[in-house]
Amino acid sequence: MSEEKLDISKKISLHFSRDVIRERYDEVAELLKRTLSFIKEETNLIKKDNLARGKLIVASEVRVSKNENDYWDIQDENLKYEITEKTPPEYWGDFNVLRENFISDIQNYPWMPVSISDFVIPF
Repeated sequence: MSEEKLDISKKISLHFSRDVIRERYDEVAELLKRTLSFIKEETNLIKKDNLARGKLIVASEVRVSKNENDYWDIQDENLKYEITEKTPPEYWGDFNVLRENFISDIQNYPWMPVSISDFVIPF
C-alpha cells in the first residue's frame, strides 16, 4: 500500500444571535482573538514538549490506516471525553464525523447525565 498524505484539521462552529453580534461585536471579537492566541501558545508548547498539557489543548494519539478493502480504520478512542453533570452544556463530546444524523446518532447529550442508548453492532 502506498503512503498517502492526510490533511487533518479540526473545525469548530460558533453561533451568536444577531442581537449579540450587533450589541457586543467588539467584545466578542476581542475574546475570540485572545482565545485563539491562547490556543496557539498552548499548541506551540505541546509541539515543543510532548509531555506538556494545556488548559484547553491536550495532546492525544489517533491512528489512521487503510485496510485491505481500501476503507479507513480510525482509532480515535483517546479523543473521547467523559460527559458528566459538570460538563458544559455546549460540549457534544461523542460526536463522530462519520455519522449521518447529528441528533439521532448521538448516545449522550450534554444536558442529560445518562446515555439514552448504547451503541450496539447489529451483527
